[in-house]
Amino acid sequence: MDNKKNKRISRALILLIIILLAAAIGFSIGEDNPDARDALNDDVQNQISLELRSKKPQVSDTIEVSGMKEGDTMVVPYIVRVNHTAAMDLFFRIDVEKATDGIDQDLNIKVYDTTSNKVIFDDNFKDLNNQVYKEEKTANASKKNDTRYEVTIYFDGPVGDRYQNSELTATLNWYVSDDAADDLIMSRSGDVKIILYAFIAVVVLIVVIMVVFRDRLKESAFKPLDFEDNDEEDKYIE
Repeated sequence: MDNKKNKRISRALILLIIILLAAAIGFSIGEDNPDARDALNDDVQNQISLELRSKKPQVSDTIEVSGMKEGDTMVVPYIVRVNHTAAMDLFFRIDVEKATDGIDQDLNIKVYDTTSNKVIFDDNFKDLNNQVYKEEKTANASKKNDTRYEVTIYFDGPVGDRYQNSELTATLNWYVSDDAADDLIMSRSGDVKIILYAFIAVVVLIVVIMVVFRDRLKESAFKPLDFEDNDEEDKYIE
């Protein structure tokens, strides 16, 4: 009876591995299907900087400035994705966390929305601190919106080397309201990959279990699956 039980357990494990592998391959194919994602090419997919999705209604990035002097410029590109099913407002806010020697009065930040071809902010950090910009994101068939931003940090005026030893830290925040958060959905580029990795982890775990208990599993269990018992007597063994 123990032999038959081991054989059945082995067969069940093998079937489970096959099912999980098939599901993992299916997820992978769906993720690599351009029609399932949208018209974006692989380069854009890899450039997604920040992503708002289900259970993640706010994203942010920190910019640190030090050693800048007159004539220096820092340019940081972003692609921000919003995964959603209904129209909603996307908010953008700049928070100055640290500014030494009054550098925030002379150091400017320009936020340019290259997707819509418009300038969102262009002023010194001090005046833009805690300022909020709002833009509506309409719903579409792909259930996502990607916006390209170009953030430029520069001195707008003669400052010489006055701030060469000064520092500034600011956080750029993109977020939606609490009410709109309910309309955010899972991300194909992020959450589905997590599911795929979970499938692979389960498959690996099952393989490890089979290796550890290989002495208890009979070789006959690894032969082509035959779920009909030819030994009629075994059916009546209790």
